[in-house]
Amino acid sequence: MCRPNVIIIGEGQTEHAALDGLLSAHLWERNLYPRFPVVGKTGGKKGGYKPFDLFVSQIRNFACQYPGAYISTCFDYYKLNTTWPHVADITNEKGGNAAAKADKIEEALTDRIYTEIGPDILWKGHFFFYSQLHEFEALLFSNPDVLGEMLDPRTPGNNLQKAFRKINDDVGGDCEMIDDGPATAPSKRIEEAAHYKKGKSDKADAGPILQEIGLPAIRQACRRFDEWVTRLETLTT
Repeated sequence: MCRPNVIIIGEGQTEHAALDGLLSAHLWERNLYPRFPVVGKTGGKKGGYKPFDLFVSQIRNFACQYPGAYISTCFDYYKLNTTWPHVADITNEKGGNAAAKADKIEEALTDRIYTEIGPDILWKGHFFFYSQLHEFEALLFSNPDVLGEMLDPRTPGNNLQKAFRKINDDVGGDCEMIDDGPATAPSKRIEEAAHYKKGKSDKADAGPILQEIGLPAIRQACRRFDEWVTRLETLTT
């Protein structure tokens, strides 16, 4: 087994499993060998709302264990931990759209991590924070028809494909803009119409659905996600 040279820390088991299935083979072709731990639980299956110090410690541990490896993240911008440095201040700024605020938070947290750990352990350019706008399940709306086909409706006979297409159409086809409301975030919209529970689905979780949609289609529909994958592709070992 190849030594990991890319570490992508996910927020929970949903991201862990889905990203492994979606990105591993794609990155292997580029001599990049990823590992997908969950924040705060390096060998386990539970992520969640973790303290910033624990996150820093985990990055430091990976940087020490795999010197020169690249480290990134995949966290939801929706409900990003507001006790972390900069998050609340930037989120609450007046003006500016969510994408611009997410970019600003990513830059601020990247700089803060380097300050906390130092260049002797975490090499310059080897860490970059990424947050999925607004939630990881936004990627599922990159193909509403596949999403609808792979889930069972809560109401028998309900046309999920039509329902999910309308949600996507309402944001102009830019599924990453499906919002961050407590009842209207991507996973909440799916759960309202279909038997789906984030990380606990009894039929089709995010991973199988995303693999059915395919990485090229997801990247075409999701600009920020595509930019992150492009950055991963260009890492040099």
